[in-house]
Amino acid sequence: MISANIDGIDRALNYGFFAWLTWQNADVICLQELNTPTIPDSLKQWLHKAGYEVAAATPKSGRKGGGVAILSKSGFDEIKTYGDTLLAERGQMISAKIRNMHVASVYITYGNSAPERAAFGRHFAAMKSAGDRALICGDFNIIGSRRDSHLWYAANNKGYRDEERAWLGELLAEWKDTLRLGVNASQGALYTWWSNKGRCYLENRGTRLDYQLASPNLVDAIVPGTARVVRELQEGKRMTDHAPIVVEYDV
Repeated sequence: MISANIDGIDRALNYGFFAWLTWQNADVICLQELNTPTIPDSLKQWLHKAGYEVAAATPKSGRKGGGVAILSKSGFDEIKTYGDTLLAERGQMISAKIRNMHVASVYITYGNSAPERAAFGRHFAAMKSAGDRALICGDFNIIGSRRDSHLWYAANNKGYRDEERAWLGELLAEWKDTLRLGVNASQGALYTWWSNKGRCYLENRGTRLDYQLASPNLVDAIVPGTARVVRELQEGKRMTDHAPIVVEYDV
């Protein structure tokens, strides 16, 4: 499983992200920030050649930012788009049943509101209550713990407000952070985002904003030693300010 905030489909095509995906040959891929109301022909051509079907929730026309997708080599048994909810304007969530597993790709906005978090919470609870193995992949834009941020922020900063961190804390108590489990539960910082200012990326002064969260009944399917953050698609060439998370599951 690969999940990544790509900062726009066109940009991802230009910096080689989809070429990198070809070599990874992942069965399922979750993407965030498509930043387009439609899937361009160039991506459709790549999807067809690479053998993926796509399920996407795109931002409404004129809306900047947002859009999520799930790519699957096994097709989809069911797709849910949440098109009639608070999350539809930016295309912030899509979920699908793929064989015996539910997968969601989500994009939580920077400076998210209480109603937005509540909407996500309801949908996540519904996924979990269905009883199947479930996985939430996405950009949460919330700093979960001190060890996952090089810089510490004031409590009124977006992404570190008390109410945001409390909400994420409750979520992490119910769902399992598979990157943390797959690498080492006791390991220090696991960054997935670096500011473009100064030398933050070069000096690894980052923040953890991205997660793959598993239902408890999926934890035993994590393949040991496979969880990682991909800082560079190839030597010396990074992606966007975010980095993909890769975790293998034996399902």
